[in-house]
Amino acid sequence: RRIVFIFRKGEREPRAIKKYGKRAEIENEFINHQKASHLFPTKIPSIYFFRLEGEMGDLCMEYVSQTRLSDIVLSVWTGKKKRFLREMRETFLFLMEILKSLPFQEGKVEDSYSYQIAKWAMDNDIQKVNQMKETRKVEEIMKEVSGIRLPLCMQHRDFCLKNILYSGMQGKMIIDWEDSKERELPVVDFNMLLVSMIQVYQVLFRREKGEFFDESNITEVVGEKREEIRQYLGVEKGIFEKISILATFSLWSQNLKKERFKIAEEIFSFLNKELS
Repeated sequence: RRIVFIFRKGEREPRAIKKYGKRAEIENEFINHQKASHLFPTKIPSIYFFRLEGEMGDLCMEYVSQTRLSDIVLSVWTGKKKRFLREMRETFLFLMEILKSLPFQEGKVEDSYSYQIAKWAMDNDIQKVNQMKETRKVEEIMKEVSGIRLPLCMQHRDFCLKNILYSGMQGKMIIDWEDSKERELPVVDFNMLLVSMIQVYQVLFRREKGEFFDESNITEVVGEKREEIRQYLGVEKGIFEKISILATFSLWSQNLKKERFKIAEEIFSFLNKELS
């Protein structure tokens, strides 16, 4: 995939971004982007044009300032950890705003894409997942939650800090919808966001990933937001914990399938945390 920034003569900021790549990938991103833009138009960049030619396609959309959470934290001289915590809270609020904008449709756990891709990963033993003890634990969980009905909704499935842009007057915007699915467990994006926050925390403060959960202020925010989602969905605690583990396993499976091994490793580390 190739990305090109489009400028007007004499201007320093781009006016648009053009993506060029394989037909199926570009078409899928366009379709998912359109679905999302109908639900929360002010949180998604506008599409200027979309074109398919032969085996390739291109997609041109509005340019949004490339400022991210890490840029904001690094911009302050003192109190970086306080600023990180504040921005973390604000980003979770943004996630909740998106979640509460989504229509829900009741379905069984096994109707969700998370369940289906997890089963696919096991059936195909992708990257030898069946040799791992974690897979056997998740397999047991899948049996336990099979048949349980709960609200399903659209999820971005790559709802991470690199895809959340801080655009000044417009507020936060979310980009790159190529992985999104419509019938999903509503905790998928929360878990993906949390994995990315752990990554950014490590880089910003030069800490080990395990130290993220040693910070009482951070664990308080994470616990508070997880509980808010659980209560919003009306799901019993034990069931919520199990579908959260399934959601994380599905993110791991998805990134193994796409050969995004670095992020798959981070997700696997988080999965171990959940299972323990």
